[in-house]
Amino acid sequence: MRSPGMWHCCARTSTPPPPDWFVEPGRLRVFIHIHRSLCFAIPAYIRTKERHPRSRPTPSLKAPKNKLELYIVVPDIAMMTRKVAVDAREAEEMRRRNAELERAVAEAAAREERLRRELEAALARLAVAEEGEERLCVQLGELEAEAVVQAVEYQEHVRALSERLAFADGVLRTSGIRGVAAGVGGRD
Repeated sequence: MRSPGMWHCCARTSTPPPPDWFVEPGRLRVFIHIHRSLCFAIPAYIRTKERHPRSRPTPSLKAPKNKLELYIVVPDIAMMTRKVAVDAREAEEMRRRNAELERAVAEAAAREERLRRELEAALARLAVAEEGEERLCVQLGELEAEAVVQAVEYQEHVRALSERLAFADGVLRTSGIRGVAAGVGGRD
């Protein structure tokens, strides 16, 4: 079926007219399709069945066999009114549905924008937390290193004191003051 508003002409050598038309032999074949419900037929295409239940042919111009004949099929006004009313309802329904879809798209876009801002804020907080964690790890590492150094220094200090005490105890033993050394040794 041709689209509405498209002009189509069939010459003698081109495709035949629609199957529900009878073309008398020897006539020129020109078929102009303006709209589905409005057809001009030149020459005498004789309809064998109705195209639309309520359409009726208008009077035709009769001519001799070698001349052109014209038939115009016009749809019933009530049928066109119903079609226009149905089209208007469909158009209104389509506009309503489009408005609903546009609202849904706007809401989705607003929700997406809000979620994007929340995600950016969460990512910023995460970056701050990661930076703080890195600083804490560095500080903890420094404190652990400092604690190890202090422990080593303390061990060396204790060892030095132990050596000095042992030396002092040895000196006291050799000098004969055993009571003082025993008193110092008893306190440990």
